[in-house]
Amino acid sequence: MSISTIIAERRRKGGDILSMLRFDEEVLEWIRTALKESHDDETRYQRQVVDKLQKEYKRLEAMYVNKLDGKIGERFYEQKSAEWREDQQDIRCRLEEHETLQSPIWTKASA
Repeated sequence: MSISTIIAERRRKGGDILSMLRFDEEVLEWIRTALKESHDDETRYQRQVVDKLQKEYKRLEAMYVNKLDGKIGERFYEQKSAEWREDQQDIRCRLEEHETLQSPIWTKASA
């Protein structure tokens, strides 16, 4: 009997296919460890991306201070300010996206 036949038969009987799976404790522990490590890697990556975006945002904010301090000229500032505001808006959107990617399910699963 093929696996697809077994699955089809199980569905017909109204059973949950996942309930057919059985793992010993060693395999379950391996899965837990792999999921936690994967989550840790993802969390670390997300933190690095957020840190980089925040640094870039602060750099763009500093351009106004540089203008006030006379480090960059008025004309240059006026030419670039619209571009910088767009960049800041893009960074804000990307930061919001990264905040929504941090799922609370991982914290529950790893506890």
